[in-house]
Amino acid sequence: MKLALLWCTCALALTPAPRSHLPRRLGSSFSDDDLQRPAGHGYTRGPGEDDGFVDIPTVDLLLTQRNEAKRRRDFVVADAIRDELKVEHNVGVHDRDRTWWLGRQQRQARPQRPPLPSDHGYAREIGDNTPLVDEAAVDALLLQRMHAKMTRDFTRADAIRAELSSVHGVRVHDGRKVWRAGVDADTADPWARVEDVYERDSRDGGGAVDDAAVQALLRRRSVARRRRHWQLADDILEQLLDLGVVVNDKTRTYAATVDYVPCAANCKGTMDPHDREHVAELVAERALHKLRRQFGEADAIRDRLLEGWGVRIDDKKHTWWQEVER
Repeated sequence: MKLALLWCTCALALTPAPRSHLPRRLGSSFSDDDLQRPAGHGYTRGPGEDDGFVDIPTVDLLLTQRNEAKRRRDFVVADAIRDELKVEHNVGVHDRDRTWWLGRQQRQARPQRPPLPSDHGYAREIGDNTPLVDEAAVDALLLQRMHAKMTRDFTRADAIRAELSSVHGVRVHDGRKVWRAGVDADTADPWARVEDVYERDSRDGGGAVDDAAVQALLRRRSVARRRRHWQLADDILEQLLDLGVVVNDKTRTYAATVDYVPCAANCKGTMDPHDREHVAELVAERALHKLRRQFGEADAIRDRLLEGWGVRIDDKKHTWWQEVER
């Protein structure tokens, strides 16, 4: 008996509802009241090209089911409901605006394009006193070029820019909104930054260094700085420091440091060869810290040399020695 009752209950649950219980198809057409008709799904009806018959309760039910599917992240079902709304009911949905409409959505007419300006907005560069320049013709061409760019006729804009250069010798800088006359047509960029040229400081003490290799690194660093590749510029500066080269960007000079050498008069025969080699390495490491202006690390090595081996350093003479106990 229990099994029979259970079977009857399941059969009733699976039996489809009579058509009289389903939302009936309404015969009302689209009205202004529908624009302000919020439902449980949160969508409101917007104007469409078709204001004919639509089964509004069914649309509300499908939109609610679609919202529930999206909350479950079941986007396959949500897309299927969206397609059903479009195919079966001719209803479109816009999720961002939370609106739905019948037929095609009525889009607002595009605003009319504002009139083209009567002023190009460019000024002649300050300090440009090139004679024999027809400024009226230049202004007319600049205005035409501005209009061509605003109407997205870039081919015409490029042709006018070429005409300004070939006929009038005028170059235009769009970023600064200025123009300059008297520029040779073969000049690539009259506003390009002049390449930095570094010279060796004559007061560097005459340290041994390959000047050609140093100049090559300086040119690479100059290009990196001009392109704002700061990390690459810093890496090249580290390479120069490893070579014992100090760069002064203000004076555009570089100096090759002189290696520190032991003072033979005071330390000859007083230090083990292994210790002597290790001390020389520490002295060179201290010099590198000083080049990098890491004075704390340099002072720590100085104190270590003095406490461990009794070694003193003369930075002016670039020498070091071991004090002899008396």
